[in-house]
Amino acid sequence: MKPPLPFFKTGHARVLTLELQTKTRDCWALSYAYLLSLHYDVTGSIELQFSSAKVVIEGQQLKSLYDALKEQTVVSIREADLEGERSSGGVTFVQSIAVNPAA
Repeated sequence: MKPPLPFFKTGHARVLTLELQTKTRDCWALSYAYLLSLHYDVTGSIELQFSSAKVVIEGQQLKSLYDALKEQTVVSIREADLEGERSSGGVTFVQSIAVNPAA
């Protein structure tokens, strides 16, 4: 059996910047200093409101990711690849990341 897929990486202490990577390899780096709110929806999404952008992360088993985001220890998050990564029960799975700049 393969080990769980690493959809997010954490540091040992608070980090300054959160990096987001889509399946197309587009990347964003957002400063935790500008994180205004964080919302976890048990149906499968996390919403982060930064002063410059709104980020919506969708997937499965996202509670551990939410907890780490709340502590500001998440260094990076990436979407599942198009190449067939699949969700397996009980493991955090990031299906999509949407970054919408503030109007």
